[in-house]
Amino acid sequence: EDMFWLTGMAGTGKSTVALTMASRFQDEGRLAASAFFSSDRNGGSSDTSKIWATICDSLVRQIPELAQEVHSAMDASDSRIFHMPQIDQCQGLVIAPIEILNRRQSFETRASVEGPYILVVDGFDACGGNDER
Repeated sequence: EDMFWLTGMAGTGKSTVALTMASRFQDEGRLAASAFFSSDRNGGSSDTSKIWATICDSLVRQIPELAQEVHSAMDASDSRIFHMPQIDQCQGLVIAPIEILNRRQSFETRASVEGPYILVVDGFDACGGNDER
């Protein structure tokens, strides 16, 4: 529900902040997933086509209880979800499984998790066209 959106001019350290926070949350066991992109075609990662599958994989590794919901989403779409627009992949592979799991879990189970899980994405706006973002 909460989102922190760091903005600023190029070269002001946004990627450094994102990397530092991802590292810190990883050390605390709270990093659910991270993805770092670059518009630098000579070595940076600029392919956003598999971002939601990658984030989904990381989420399931961090929160194994999500696996059942993710598999249900994949089965329901006959795995076509991986060829759908980004927004549909995000909804089907990440948002819906988390929402279903949250509804399924009891208050006691959720209360035992220390702090929120964090998703860090950096440089997504620098890659591809508007259809890819």
